[in-house]
Amino acid sequence: MPHGWSSARGRVLARAGLGILTWVIPPGLVDEAVGDGLAWEMRLRSLPSRLGVYFVLGCALLSAKPYPDVIRQVTKGAERALAAAGWQAPATTALTGVRRRVGERPLESVFRRLCSALSPGRAAWSHLGGLLLVAVDGTTVGAADSPGNAAAFGRPGAAAGKPASPAVRLVVLLACGTRGLLDAVFGPVRGKGSGEQALAGQLLGSLRAGMLVLADRNFYSWALWHAAAATGADLLWRAKASMDLTVIRELPDGSFLAHVNDPAAVHARNRRNGARRRRGSTLPPQTGPLPGMTIRVIGFRLEVTADDGSTRTERYRLITTLLDWRAFPAAGLAAAYARRWAVETGKPQCCHSRGSSALSPVPSRSVVMMAA
Repeated sequence: MPHGWSSARGRVLARAGLGILTWVIPPGLVDEAVGDGLAWEMRLRSLPSRLGVYFVLGCALLSAKPYPDVIRQVTKGAERALAAAGWQAPATTALTGVRRRVGERPLESVFRRLCSALSPGRAAWSHLGGLLLVAVDGTTVGAADSPGNAAAFGRPGAAAGKPASPAVRLVVLLACGTRGLLDAVFGPVRGKGSGEQALAGQLLGSLRAGMLVLADRNFYSWALWHAAAATGADLLWRAKASMDLTVIRELPDGSFLAHVNDPAAVHARNRRNGARRRRGSTLPPQTGPLPGMTIRVIGFRLEVTADDGSTRTERYRLITTLLDWRAFPAAGLAAAYARRWAVETGKPQCCHSRGSSALSPVPSRSVVMMAA
């Protein structure tokens, strides 16, 4: 007698998916992903791992629906054929079991196989001077309030005096033109290595020459900047007001070249000067130049007018590896940084697993940039 996928029931289950999702994520790709994470099934289950992957994806897309509704959507259109083959919709306990059995590795494999194939877009606002604009940013995503999640991920700060629910920190790399998700990494919100900078370091393998990476001021550190620049990508990051930027040369477009000291060299000099003071030395402290790096700085004020007519003005300082002011004028870089809002508007789509289509490059608002 026929068995496995060659049986009547197997042939019907092989067609199960979730509408257009099966077109975007074909069954063959899911089979390969299941093979990455699980030993291939030697027998056909009522809930085979291929169907389990589509079920978990359906849970993400239909997060407000109970499990039975999700599995009905996944097998929609094949109900009669499945019933004729002797298949019945599994109980909630069985659906919970298949989620555990599938685990995370096949889903991560599906993501890795799809994210690199996303089109970066060809609209004018998706590039600057031939460089693909991409942005890095982070957020937190709530998790079910369970002891296991609390132990694994931690809880963010308390809200209104009440302990917060467990949460996962998510850091993503998006193409600004299409909101295409190029890479993502998540981790706990508490403990060593749980910050956005630490997680962003895990995205560096997706950076390459020909990209211009945008990032907000919380991402800068000496180590992360150098590691990101070493990938060959160019960087345009916002700098904190407290960052020491020693002017080397002012440029005709209003930007300037600056020297940033190596923090290790600063620490070593401070240690030597401190030891000298403790010994009672009459020599003056060391104040000479220190090793470091040269970057370009663009300063401007951003005035935003909201729909209600209210305005807000904020000072920005951007630092970049693009030192040639003729090829990349300051005004163009300042305007390009505004496209980082693509990642701000794209993160909710990532967190809620909603698809995106042709979206405007920046949120609807009136923006005026003024020289610093």
